[in-house]
Amino acid sequence: MVQKIDTEFRERATSEPLNKRFRDITGPTVLSGFRLALGSADFSIGLVKGDYVSSVAVTPSGARVEEDGDIIDAVLIEPNDLNEGNPRVDSIYLVYQFGTEGVPATYEVVPGIGGNPTPNQNPNPVTHLLLGYVNVPPLGEPPKQTDLISVNTGIHTLEVANSSLFHGPATFKDEVVFHAPVRFLDQTTGADDPNASFVQKLSYPIIAKPGQQEFTLPTPYTPKTDTLQVYKDWLPQPISQYDENSPTTFKFHDPLEGGEKIWATWFRNISLYTPENHNHDELYFRKNEVNNRSLHHIEDYFGGTDGRVLKHYLGTTNYVVIPPVPTDKAADIGEISVEKRADEIVVFNTGTYRGKFDLAFYVKQSYQYVPNNEDVGFFDIVSSDLDNKTYTYRQVDYKRKDGTLYLRTTLENYDSRGYYRRVRLDFYNTEGLQIIKTQRYALDYNQDGLLYSRILIPDGPATV
Repeated sequence: MVQKIDTEFRERATSEPLNKRFRDITGPTVLSGFRLALGSADFSIGLVKGDYVSSVAVTPSGARVEEDGDIIDAVLIEPNDLNEGNPRVDSIYLVYQFGTEGVPATYEVVPGIGGNPTPNQNPNPVTHLLLGYVNVPPLGEPPKQTDLISVNTGIHTLEVANSSLFHGPATFKDEVVFHAPVRFLDQTTGADDPNASFVQKLSYPIIAKPGQQEFTLPTPYTPKTDTLQVYKDWLPQPISQYDENSPTTFKFHDPLEGGEKIWATWFRNISLYTPENHNHDELYFRKNEVNNRSLHHIEDYFGGTDGRVLKHYLGTTNYVVIPPVPTDKAADIGEISVEKRADEIVVFNTGTYRGKFDLAFYVKQSYQYVPNNEDVGFFDIVSSDLDNKTYTYRQVDYKRKDGTLYLRTTLENYDSRGYYRRVRLDFYNTEGLQIIKTQRYALDYNQDGLLYSRILIPDGPATV
């Protein structure tokens, strides 16, 4: 490794070290002017100041080149004699060779290839600074002003090590990337925009009164758009338990006992969009499916040998429980065990410890998802084709909020005992017109006529 300390900063302003520093600050770039314009004749290209006092550029070698007037006919380009195809893309360069005093900068055309929309590469990055492009039309036509493309003006590369302060407006034309949290201070434009979209939550839970059903939020949300999440005693409530009856209220279907802690989060002023029609519904997960594929965390308190009941809404025992971990220091925790149920997890410990624990669970990936009560709550249900003997509707349609058909279930294979032994599930595309997936289940009943078995039939022809 070689260390180099530059002590030549005392040299004259025309020195090479100063040019290097100028280039380090701005990079090879057009700082102002040098706008491409049509010249005084066909195929003549000029370089003008535009809205600037003068045209200023920094060459690859760090020299500052300034033109205090317009150059009406800076370069000439050759006509494009092709009879068809894309325009030829010519490049306009400022050329300056550092080292010889008194030698002026010149302007040069680097022709493109006829019919190829890609310009040629910079012939010499040490001496040539790109000013813009000319799309030369075929058939020998001269270019128009719209065929001239000037490079952007400004510092080519800027890196601020500590902090920067803009006293005037700042405009960003391309993507802006922040590598750390951004803080907006008072009087920031848009900070108090009432139409802004953001997540809001109650600052404290509402204690339910005996028999209370309806609760009011301090700010509005958009009902029926899956933008509200309600919690009762810190457990998320499925949409089937309450109704979003106004932009500022929600109402439980059943009266509460009193003393429950009700909490909510909601999206305020959310902007919705309508997706294009497609036939790929099977590639998308709905709310309940995403819920099933997530890792769920619960914090609660041990209840000893009587157990602590934790509610969930998976509707199956085909999930994995990550054993509870005590979060408070205790002398007597004892043995910890759990019992899995379809909608509950019960946690036991044999010791006297009654402090907090953390628990997590997730659904096994092999679990075959079937729409359940939570999912059905998002649809309108219409039954038809009544069997007058068994008083059973053979066909049930589940419709989306926009009225399109999402799922149709059909009972099939009526046997001698008077039972339907098959149910077919047809899932429809976004328009509700085309079946995109079909599932069949084999059904069986006990001696009392109650359904006790439902087994998915593998893909293939239906069997009796």
